[in-house]
Amino acid sequence: MKRFPLLICLALIIGMGVHAPAADQPYRTWTSSDGRTVEARYIKSTETTVTVRTREDTASALVTETQRQKGLKDGPYAASLTGEWEKMKSAEGIDYHFYAAKRLKPGQLYPLCIYLHGSSNIGSKLTKREPGADAFAKEEFYKDRPCFIIAPEAPEGTNSFKQIVPQMTALVRHLGDHLPINRDRIYVTGYSMGGYGSFDWIAAEPTLFAAAARGHANTELAGFLDAARAHGWRLLHVLSASANPGGPVTQDAFERLAGPIVEAARHHRHELQGIALGLHGAMVTEEYDDGEGELLRRLRDVVGPELPIAITLDLHANVTDAMCRHADIIVSYRTYPHTDMRRTGLQAGNILQRAMAGEARPVTLRASLPMLGETTGGRTDIGPMLEWLARARAHEAQEPDVFAVSLNAGFSHADIAEVGPSVLVTCQGDVEQHQAFADSLADAMWDARFTTLTDYLTVQQAAARSVAWLAGRAPLVVADYSDNPGGGAYGDSTALLAAMLKAGVSDACFGPMVDPAVAQALQQHAVGDVVDIELGGKTDPRFGGAPLALTCTLVSLHETGDYVGSGAMIGGLHRSWGPTAVVRVDGIEILVVSIRAQMLDLQQFMAFGIDPEQKRIVALKSMQHFRAAFEPIAGEVIVCDSGALCTVDYAVLPFAKVPRPVFPLDRDIDIANWLRANHGGIYIPG
Repeated sequence: MKRFPLLICLALIIGMGVHAPAADQPYRTWTSSDGRTVEARYIKSTETTVTVRTREDTASALVTETQRQKGLKDGPYAASLTGEWEKMKSAEGIDYHFYAAKRLKPGQLYPLCIYLHGSSNIGSKLTKREPGADAFAKEEFYKDRPCFIIAPEAPEGTNSFKQIVPQMTALVRHLGDHLPINRDRIYVTGYSMGGYGSFDWIAAEPTLFAAAARGHANTELAGFLDAARAHGWRLLHVLSASANPGGPVTQDAFERLAGPIVEAARHHRHELQGIALGLHGAMVTEEYDDGEGELLRRLRDVVGPELPIAITLDLHANVTDAMCRHADIIVSYRTYPHTDMRRTGLQAGNILQRAMAGEARPVTLRASLPMLGETTGGRTDIGPMLEWLARARAHEAQEPDVFAVSLNAGFSHADIAEVGPSVLVTCQGDVEQHQAFADSLADAMWDARFTTLTDYLTVQQAAARSVAWLAGRAPLVVADYSDNPGGGAYGDSTALLAAMLKAGVSDACFGPMVDPAVAQALQQHAVGDVVDIELGGKTDPRFGGAPLALTCTLVSLHETGDYVGSGAMIGGLHRSWGPTAVVRVDGIEILVVSIRAQMLDLQQFMAFGIDPEQKRIVALKSMQHFRAAFEPIAGEVIVCDSGALCTVDYAVLPFAKVPRPVFPLDRDIDIANWLRANHGGIYIPG
């Protein structure tokens, strides 16, 4: 049986027959095979079309299934069903490669897979085709998953994918009118086509696609799709959304995201075989301290206790009772920087497949500790996490009833009751044995609570090191740990920049400085202008410093602030800083942006004319993710604490909901007493 997991465009098929002529037909709703609906009165019909007249007195021809099935033998695409790639051009002028095998069977509907190319293929006259498209046509894949495949090409001169959305959509609809394409299974993947690719297309045509993903991207959704291909799932992708950490999620935003997911589950509950969700694990809303737990609770209320639910979590999740109670399968990232998100999605999907097939009945138990966070911040490049993760992998391999062991460092800046690190075991069978293993890893985490891996410099020390760094060496990378937007900081701390300017640091770049007011105001100037600005420090000067009064030279302007990642974290993914400017103050080029995000990819500088490899000093805002892209180009990496919101000095933060005692706010904790009072630190669902 095909399995049917729900992922976190909903499409419906409405059958339609061919009607015989009749007089004085009433107005009714008509639905064509491409999903269009009209209120109209029947006029006439042929074998391939039904003609109706709307209330506005305009005639519409609606394509029938008969015409689509005949397309395999004598339609406009019949001669191209060769089992080879064919070069074609749409009526709207879109060149595209087309593939379908001769052996497609009449009477069946097949998926349509659309593979978008990269910007280098624009206007190539079909002389190139992305290797990813060929993967769909390989015999070992295609024999079990027959489909129609197109690899369209953006015309020469295309500057934005939005320019060709109408032509691309017309091509897909024409294919759907003349070929037996399952309109619930139209998938788009690949690259950007020189713009925002699938993002812009989905935004313009939200009901056209069943799912979209970067085929080679480091995302959980890509991992779920890997599992779907491997196991022959039929998917419903409801939505994908993300945001940088910050204040509580507004209740309106939460309902707009959770509502469609729960409603899709309700609508399809009799078809669903499983649910897969790519979550973070530290969402706090205005109403719920555990946003993910609330979403899972609502889903359970709809689908009942038996339907398997799998979720993926960030390594920095605050895992709650509700998450373990309502999700059968929980798999967290193993790397920080998080370069294994796709792998995590695939692992969760493979476990979900076993549960849907009745081969396993997994539950997830949790061991927790009275700590704000794992003391090394969850670093997996060095330190004790490496040993613990190795033990976890070995246990997975040795124990057939253990499907996943996850170590979560916790999101330590969340002011909630269920904050902190945890060990998760997704398993079945001997729960006491699994609990003992989780306890052993939790004990090791507790015993290492005084371990430190990072020497946090003051901003003055970091500036002094920068001045002393010799030219000609690979860059000195200076990371402001505490003003990391990826941890919830504002990104507008000025302390490090002020110290660098005061010390006379030169041949340097700095970014991002999140200041949308300045970034927007600079758009009114011309490159080369000398401008007085009040930069940064506007959100809350208590955390990281007040605005800096600076006289700067405007180096470049970027209205949209768009870039495409090239590194291990976000390679191939499209992001934006919003309106952006590069300014020079003394010897430092400063990237001034509008949208808050941490620095984790070289393209976040390079797309705006700053080449970090050519600088003596690279100052950036990030805790750890920057290492994936910047450590390979660095002569050395140093880390400082500017006193911003993600400071490691937790004593200065106004925690109100965190239960006490908790390390490191409380240094002398009687752990035996805490364990007695908290069920041994173990939560076992049901």
